[in-house]
Amino acid sequence: MPALECPHCDQTFRRPRARDNHLDAFGHWLECDFCDDQFSSYKSLDQHCNAKNHWHICNSCGYKYYNDEDLKYHQIEMEHFLNCSYCDKKFTTWKALGQHCDAKDHWARCFQCFNDFHNFDSRKSHMDQQGHWFYCASCPMGFHHPNNRQRHQVENNHWGNWRFHDPKHYPPYISAGEQQYHLVRDG
Repeated sequence: MPALECPHCDQTFRRPRARDNHLDAFGHWLECDFCDDQFSSYKSLDQHCNAKNHWHICNSCGYKYYNDEDLKYHQIEMEHFLNCSYCDKKFTTWKALGQHCDAKDHWARCFQCFNDFHNFDSRKSHMDQQGHWFYCASCPMGFHHPNNRQRHQVENNHWGNWRFHDPKHYPPYISAGEQQYHLVRDG
């Protein structure tokens, strides 16, 4: 019969009951962070985490950890952080980044559907997947931000297809209402 090991010290046991008595006496049980179930070996904790999906997962590389402390240590060692796109503050979890974005109103908003994202990279991925691009009216160029499209159209004189554009003024007017507002406001 193979020897049973304590997951916290080098002591080995011939019988599971002896190992369990040792674990009870010295508090060497392994505990699941999500449900507080206790286990006598990493193998049984691993089986539990797989069955219940009770893992702490690194957002950058996908590595799985039994507890939050190991995950945070990994993220610090490997510099796997989630950054706020506005103030560049670093976070180890999406929840912490989301709480920061809520408190500081640092959301990256999609210009097409107005959904909020934790950072500019997430917004860019969303816009790529959903086809939320801003296209030039005169050429096939697409842009993630309407200001970049306007800059492109001004620099390349690509206003030919815009219905309401006053060439003396930047930016162009997307609708007759916007043009009317400008004319009233600026005289």
